[in-house]
Parts: sequence; C-alpha cells; structure tokens
Amino acid sequence: MVRERNTKRKLAAQHDATLPPTLQIPCGADDKCPLLRPDIETLKLLGRTKPNDPARPSCPCSQSCFFGKSAISNQQSAISLEIGAGLGRFILARARKNPNEHIIGLEIERVRSARIDVAARKEGLTNISLVCADAEPFLEFCVPPESLAAVYIFFPDPWPRARHEKNRIFRPEVIALIHRVLSRGGVLHAATDHEIYFAKMCEVMTDEIASNRFAPAPPLVRTDDELTDFELKFLAKGMRVNAAAWAKI
Repeated sequence: MVRERNTKRKLAAQHDATLPPTLQIPCGADDKCPLLRPDIETLKLLGRTKPNDPARPSCPCSQSCFFGKSAISNQQSAISLEIGAGLGRFILARARKNPNEHIIGLEIERVRSARIDVAARKEGLTNISLVCADAEPFLEFCVPPESLAAVYIFFPDPWPRARHEKNRIFRPEVIALIHRVLSRGGVLHAATDHEIYFAKMCEVMTDEIASNRFAPAPPLVRTDDELTDFELKFLAKGMRVNAAAWAKI
C-alpha cells in the first residue's frame, strides 16, 4: 500500500503537460541511480575498485553526461555539486544567478529530485543536472578527479543517535572522496543547525587542515532565496545556523 502510494507520488511529481518526459535510466538491480535530466544518457556504477586504481570505472558515456562537452556549454566554466538538494531552493536560485556554473543536484529522494527537475525545466535552466543516488558511490565512481569547483552540503541529516553516526556525510572517508573530486582551490561549503554535528564537522576538518589537505575559507554568504526550506524553519524558530567552508590545498 505504501509502495503504491509512493509510486503515484513520484509519477505525479514528474508529470507536467507542458514539458517533455524526463529521461530516467535505472542503475543496478536495486534501481537507485536514475538520472533526471533529458540531456544526459546513462551513468552506472561499474564494480568496485580501489580509489587509486588507474582502471577505476567512471561514467561510460563521458561525452553525453554532465562531465562531457555535449551537456555543458563552453559558457558553463565551473561545475559544482550540492549533496542533498532537498526541495531545491538553493540549487534553483544558484542556477538562476550563476549561468556560468553547472550545478549537479544529488538527492536520494526521487520525489524531491523530480520536482526540482520539473521546476528547472519550466524555467528553462540548462545549467542544472539532477541525480538520484547515494553520495558515496556517486563521488567514488561517477565524478572525475579534480572536476568540481565547489561542493555544497547544507543541513545534512545529523543522525543524532550514537549508533547512527556512521551514516553522517562528514566522515573522514567521505571527505577523502570530496577532496579527490574538488579542483585545487575548490571549496567545500557546509551549514547546519545541529551544534553537536557542527562540532564534529569542525573536528573532522581540523584533521584535514593538519594534514595540509584543506584550509579554512570564508563561509558562503547566501541570499534569502538561496536559504533551504529546513533553514527557513530553523530561523523562524530562532535557532542558530552554523556555517563554515574549507578550500582544497
């Protein structure tokens, strides 16, 4: 019953009579990595290799995905990634104001991805790509080294229970993946309302700074239309928002 209701929600979120259908290509047996842009073809996770293996698999259609020349115009000189695009307030506002920046929105919830996709196509925003996938395998297998100018992580799930901390995005192994895909001088931007999680973020990044992998950078100043839905709720309750940024050395 729940599965049927969720399927209907997904279909409703993606349907708009004024737009052509969005391309969706399943990825793997569990079907967790469909792409939600009509200008890219396929992106699959091909096995598992060590991070430094020269035979590491990547996008098999490199000339047709958002890392290929056919999808990103010459005017879109920078590629960035938002991990956890949510309801799309930040990525849509950012894309409107920065036509030279091609932004990839990573969102595991298909309904949210579909709604952002419809909103982007309605506005004619060609500098947005959306992927419904887990962050770690996407960073590990699908993003070329030193290809991103920025990574945005705003209000990630804090996983407050001790036994769930292993699911947090700010862990050394994930930061290592982010370091690999950022270009030199590329910046990791983060924000959260969760004080304990923010302290942990800073702890993880302090180790990265000590290892000369990252250096502190000015937090991103976002305009009102770039604030996320979660952030607006927190601010309405008078809660404090913590923000920080780190640049790859």
